[in-house]
Amino acid sequence: MAAVNLPSQAPQPGNFALDPAFPNLTFSAGIFVSGVPGESRLVVVEQGGRVYAFMPTANVANGERSLVLDLSARVLFGGEEGLLGLAFDPDFVQNRYIYVHYSRNAPSPIGHRAVHLGGRERRGQSRVGEDHSGSRPTRIESQRRHARVRPRWLSVHCLG
Repeated sequence: MAAVNLPSQAPQPGNFALDPAFPNLTFSAGIFVSGVPGESRLVVVEQGGRVYAFMPTANVANGERSLVLDLSARVLFGGEEGLLGLAFDPDFVQNRYIYVHYSRNAPSPIGHRAVHLGGRERRGQSRVGEDHSGSRPTRIESQRRHARVRPRWLSVHCLG
């Protein structure tokens, strides 16, 4: 076994500051940001069930973002629950499908207070439309398909 020489003091962090990338945009419990495949826009997922898209310019403001998906009526939001993920289909540029991962705000068939949707639990598949210019998405078309349902047994650690 070889000896390991450890420093006598922990290294000190350098001076740095964090600046907001988009200071004129606000989100409520934003948990995820991603680029839209084949486009210049970004999407932000809010844990409460909304997804917004915007062009990532330095002065972009709230009025310049588009609500592209609103699951807030279906999402159980609080603590570890809510809309917790979004993935673009590998063929998104052609088929416009996305997959969402969320806690459902509905009783489960076995009497627990929620069934989780998305990821390993259940996948909600939606299709993103485009406006006539093709530059911004319209609202998500209602073409949801669900791949798997799993009853919820605990109040914590149910997704992801």
